[in-house]
Amino acid sequence: MENKICIITGANAGIGKEAAIQIASTGHKVILGCRNKLRGEAALNEVKQKSKNNSVELFRVDMSIQESIREFTS
Repeated sequence: MENKICIITGANAGIGKEAAIQIASTGHKVILGCRNKLRGEAALNEVKQKSKNNSVELFRVDMSIQESIREFTS
């Protein structure tokens, strides 16, 4: 991949967070999609620290709610 923007949902824990760290470590911009703001902010800081990449952003999104998905994509 060449300087892509990667969106990862469920990125505040488990496989999603580890994937975010790995992808961010390669220099790509990563957008973390999380439902919980506090857990998302903690994950954001961890991903930035472990990947040594500041091009990581957090967006709140609940993939089970259509309105949340629409807001996320606009």
